[in-house]
Amino acid sequence: MSRRAQHAQEEESIYNLIPQPTTSASRPSLYRSKYPHDTPPTGSTFGPARATSVPTTNLQGAYELKQTTHRHVQNGASFGPNTAHSSDPARFQSANAKPTLPQPTRFEYTTRTKAALDTHHSPDSAVAQSRTQAVQRSATKNFISENALAVIMAEARRPVRPEVDYTKKPDFGKTPAYLDKVKAEIDAEKSYIRQVMEAQSAAAHAGEPTVSVLPEEERQQLLHALKVKWETTNRAYQTTTHMIVLDTQGKIRRKEQYETELQQIEKSIQKLSKPNVLIQNY
Repeated sequence: MSRRAQHAQEEESIYNLIPQPTTSASRPSLYRSKYPHDTPPTGSTFGPARATSVPTTNLQGAYELKQTTHRHVQNGASFGPNTAHSSDPARFQSANAKPTLPQPTRFEYTTRTKAALDTHHSPDSAVAQSRTQAVQRSATKNFISENALAVIMAEARRPVRPEVDYTKKPDFGKTPAYLDKVKAEIDAEKSYIRQVMEAQSAAAHAGEPTVSVLPEEERQQLLHALKVKWETTNRAYQTTTHMIVLDTQGKIRRKEQYETELQQIEKSIQKLSKPNVLIQNY
């Protein structure tokens, strides 16, 4: 249809009176596959339920497969099991419909679960009477006192052991052998520790000087020499004490030197005045 004719149909026009040719579309025929509709899938991963089998089935593309534990189409997988249903459309089940149930009947055991009671266990039998009497006695029985009395009057289960005089044993008063072994091990360990400590102490004091007492004759000689030196230094120091003005560096240094020497000599005299003087031997 031309655009002009289409425009004429939309609006009132004389062209609408001209009959238009109609074309009927031909409907194609229904497609039907050349393969059967129930052909199993080829190379399906829904394999059989066996761990040793190949995880895929129907790799060759067969039309029929052997029945295994797993099938690609189960019976009744879509609409339930194929059972005999009525095809009458008038017999349908409504929402409130209830199935007809049979009339209730009284339940009865078909077989006995226990044998019949024995006749000698009747209430009038001797066994039943003795049991009744026993129950009556137990109701008035004091179990605490009865049990205590039974324990007191019962004989000892363990035999009484004879008294043993341990002073008459051959090893009485002797030190066990294992204690001697333990003491020997302790003494050996102490000796080893003492040797190690002595070796360490000797190595630590290897380079230290030894100390000895100064002989008395030598001490007197040194003390006399120090006193003579003190007299000489003091005499030289007295020659500078009258100087009030120390106007040169030499005078000042000489006076300080005399004072320092006098102090050192006095300290040495004080140390040597003791009866025992220790000296280091290198």
